[in-house]
Amino acid sequence: MVLYILLKRRHRLCNLLRQGPKKASELKEIVNKSQPTLNIRLNKMADDVLVVKQKGYWLIPSPRLKILKLIEELEKEK
Repeated sequence: MVLYILLKRRHRLCNLLRQGPKKASELKEIVNKSQPTLNIRLNKMADDVLVVKQKGYWLIPSPRLKILKLIEELEKEK
């Protein structure tokens, strides 16, 4: 099952991700630096991470958060 982290479009992490797919090690480093605002940590990730823009959000594969929960949040925002 693929899990995702949901980021608001204006989050500073998104600016870095707009440059294209990142290696997991790069993403982990970026995310850990943003720890206070993201309140997550990435410990286990695949070697390559694809960043997908959808409905004004960025979805990043993550072992920590459930995609179903995030879809619910997207539905509420409609």
